[in-house]
Amino acid sequence: MARFSLLLLASLAAAVRVSVASASAGRLVSVADLHGDFERAVTILAHAGLIDKETQQWTGGDATLVQTGDITDRGDNCKQIYELFLRLRQEAQEAGGRVVNILGNHEVMNLQGDWRYVSQGDLQQFGGPEERRQAFAADGWLGKELRSWPVAVVVQGVLFNHAGLLPDMLSHRNLEDLNVAFRTAVDHAMGKELQRNDYPLLGSQGPVWARDYALGKGHHCRMAEEVLSKVQAERMVLGHTIQQDLHVHSHCNGRIVLADTAISSAYGGAMSYLEHKDGEVNVVYPGTGEVVKLPAAAAVLTDDVASYSPRSPHRARVACSGSGIPGRRCCLEVLPLPQAQDLSRRLKSDRILRPKRRDRGAENNRKIF
Repeated sequence: MARFSLLLLASLAAAVRVSVASASAGRLVSVADLHGDFERAVTILAHAGLIDKETQQWTGGDATLVQTGDITDRGDNCKQIYELFLRLRQEAQEAGGRVVNILGNHEVMNLQGDWRYVSQGDLQQFGGPEERRQAFAADGWLGKELRSWPVAVVVQGVLFNHAGLLPDMLSHRNLEDLNVAFRTAVDHAMGKELQRNDYPLLGSQGPVWARDYALGKGHHCRMAEEVLSKVQAERMVLGHTIQQDLHVHSHCNGRIVLADTAISSAYGGAMSYLEHKDGEVNVVYPGTGEVVKLPAAAAVLTDDVASYSPRSPHRARVACSGSGIPGRRCCLEVLPLPQAQDLSRRLKSDRILRPKRRDRGAENNRKIF
C-alpha cells in the first residue's frame, strides 16, 4: 500500500506538467477508449512493445504512451486498468519514457456519481458499491488520481483530447489554463457547487462531450485549424465517437483523426492503436495484424474537405464549399465504383447541391458511448 501511495503522489506531481509535453526522441503511441477491458488493454500494449504480456512490466524504454480517456464503464475491469496505468507511469519515467492519461466523459461521470454504465463485475472488482464510491471520492485513491489528469495535451505536435476541443474553449485561455479550469469545474461538480463558468466546460460542447468534429458539423475543418494553430499542433487525435466500420478515420486533410474503434469486448469492436512518427500516423490493428498509414496532415484550404477512410468500401459523403451556388467547387470522396459513378453523374447534371443529411439535433452530443 505504501508503494502504491508513492506511485500516486508521483503521478499527481507529473500531471501538473502535461498541458504541453516536451518533444521526445522516443516513440509516440496512443490508444483510445478501453471501457473496462483489461485483457484487450494488455494485448494492445504488448503488441505495441510497451509492456511484457506476461509480467505487464514496462518495456517501452523512452517511448511515450497517451491514452485518450474512457477507461471506465461498460466492461468489468476498469480498476485493473487504472492500477496498470498508475504503475506503468512510474516504470516508464524510470526508463526515460512517459505515460499520459486524459480525462474522458466517463471518468467525469463517475467522479460526479453517475454510475449508469457501471457493470456488476466492475462493482465486484472494487469490493462493492461503497468501496467503489470511496475510491472515486475526492479524497479516494482513484478520485485524487483522475482529478489530476488533463483534459487535453499536446505531445510531439499532436493534440490529444477525448471528444473534441472547440475554439470557444480556448477563446480566452491557453491549454494549460483550460486544464486548470476543467479541473476546477470537476471539483465543483463533485461538491455539488457548480458555478456559471463550469457549465460550458462540462456541457455538450465541452472537451469531453463535443462531437462536432466526429459528425462533421458546421465549419469543423476551419474550427480544427483554429484550435491547432492556437496550441501549435499539426493534428488532433480524438476518441469518444465510435467509428461505424470499427476502423480509424482521418478528416480535414489529415488534421483530425477519429480513433475510437470500440476496443472493449463490451462493444465487440476492434483492437487498435496509433503509431506517431515524424508527422506520420500508422494505425495498427492487433487482432488482424493490419497496419494502415493515414494521410499526412496538410493545411486545409476550404471549410469542407473529403473524409478519408483506409478501408474499402469507403464511408462517403460529398462536401461542397459555398452556399449552394451553381459552379461552386465540390470535393468528391473515394467511393465504391458503382456509387461513385452514379454520384458523379448526378453532380454533373447539378440535380443535387448537397446531399441531405439527417439532423439528429443536439441530443447527438449527449449520446453516451
